[in-house]
Amino acid sequence: MLQVTDLAKTFGSGDTEVKAVDGVTFTVPTGVFAAVVGRSGSGKSTLLSLLGALDKPTARSSARGPTTSSSATGATRSASCSRATT
Repeated sequence: MLQVTDLAKTFGSGDTEVKAVDGVTFTVPTGVFAAVVGRSGSGKSTLLSLLGALDKPTARSSARGPTTSSSATGATRSASCSRATT
């Protein structure tokens, strides 16, 4: 299962602030395939970078995924850790 709670990523500040991912919460049950779809610039790549632990969220959040599967990749294992940023 993949569970994401209140995931957020903001770029820039002040007048140039862009909320690429804003309070995203979802669960993907084990064995279910999911797709990320949307128009250009809607935050799909940013969301996947956050889930793959390639980028840090700007808001307190958690992402949990499979941690005991021997087939899990390093990125999946990294994304399964709860984290908070300052």
